[in-house]
Amino acid sequence: AHVQEPRYFSLSEHMDLDAFTISSLELVKPLREGSGKSTLLHALDAASTSMGRRRLRRMILSPLTSRSAIEERLDAVEALVNQVRLRQQLRTIVGSIHDMERLLGRLGSGRMRPSDLQALLHSLDHVPQIAELLCKEEPLPSRLATVRDRLSDPATQALCSEFSGMLVDQPPADARDGGLIRTGYDVELDALRAEARSVRSSIAALETRERQATGIATLKVGHNRVFGYYFEITQANLDRVPEHYHRRQTLANAERFVTEELQQLEERVVGAEEQSKSMELKLFEEALRRLEAHLIPLQAHAEALSEIDVYLALADIAHSHSYVRPEFTEAARLVIHSGRHPVVERLEEFVPNDIHLEAD
Repeated sequence: AHVQEPRYFSLSEHMDLDAFTISSLELVKPLREGSGKSTLLHALDAASTSMGRRRLRRMILSPLTSRSAIEERLDAVEALVNQVRLRQQLRTIVGSIHDMERLLGRLGSGRMRPSDLQALLHSLDHVPQIAELLCKEEPLPSRLATVRDRLSDPATQALCSEFSGMLVDQPPADARDGGLIRTGYDVELDALRAEARSVRSSIAALETRERQATGIATLKVGHNRVFGYYFEITQANLDRVPEHYHRRQTLANAERFVTEELQQLEERVVGAEEQSKSMELKLFEEALRRLEAHLIPLQAHAEALSEIDVYLALADIAHSHSYVRPEFTEAARLVIHSGRHPVVERLEEFVPNDIHLEAD
């Protein structure tokens, strides 16, 4: 379900880089192993998210050729370079977002675990903050306005808010194990949990009563997955065991017994726990079904977040390394003042150079 429809990709709108050019220019991969810092991708990669890094890599390998598209991208970066406070606020929020593209892939392929759902909901909790910050800035460059509009989907935000408080802070790896839904989220589930706690308290009280009734001070109630609940009595006190105790297991230094009352309490607590687990799984699966029904707008969120992550990264790099926005001309002329190589200057001292090329 997460596989999107094919999109039209015009080769005329992107520079066609062959494998030799990509390799020799060391755009994303170094020529020599172990020299990973010698690539353009490394020099520009200040992205906060994995999906931002993947987007930046695609941008480097498929440069734009349309002047208007390039100017739109530069407008977005320049706006974030100039708005230092906005850039810092957005960087902080985007840095808390997980890899939503991968998470939505797991949702669409039916492989989402409780921890994945928690990461997705945690990421979506930050979306309104990003949209709100962008709404405060007017006028916005077209690319940033598009990002804002994609993140301003009331229906998706309402759905995510509904599930935002559903999971505990550290959910189990498997939803079938239970213990993943936060107390207070569902009234019926809370009632089942209260029933299980009440029965456990009754079992603890039964242990105290049986100690007094039998006179065995060391009598204790135990539990394991194989035998369930039992009374454990040491060998020295076996002569005090009442007749209504039924032997369940013999150990080296003790024996384990059950009574009809203990078995009834066990059935009640096991029943409540099984119903709780079943209900938690049902709530978890229902959340996944409803989120999957909104997969397309959620993917639009992820795409918008990866895009603004790249703009923030490029703005940070431009600001910290004093990069200057290029000015385009229709004339056959290239003029660069104090030009520096973005990769070489990171590795060794680099002397800036001027370049002035005319048509001849």
